[in-house]
Amino acid sequence: MLISPLIGMNYQDLHYLGGTTKFRNEGDGIYAFKLQPDRLSCFFFKGHKIIVTNAFEKQQDKLPVPEKRKALACKAQYEIPLTEGTYYDT
Repeated sequence: MLISPLIGMNYQDLHYLGGTTKFRNEGDGIYAFKLQPDRLSCFFFKGHKIIVTNAFEKQQDKLPVPEKRKALACKAQYEIPLTEGTYYDT
């Protein structure tokens, strides 16, 4: 699976990735990047970083609920320590 185009990209760079036809807003801050036949769930974080949470095989037009739940759980797991300032605590 090809992830390298996402490295270093930010929300303003979506037009380089094919715009909204390749990068779909799924709500709750979750986006689906379309790579045929697969999809990457991701979100944007401070500094316009794209954080890829999970990948799945496309089987329908809408993002499957279990895949969105995984993405939201990963987002929370990533954001909470960073916003609390406890990311590097031992």
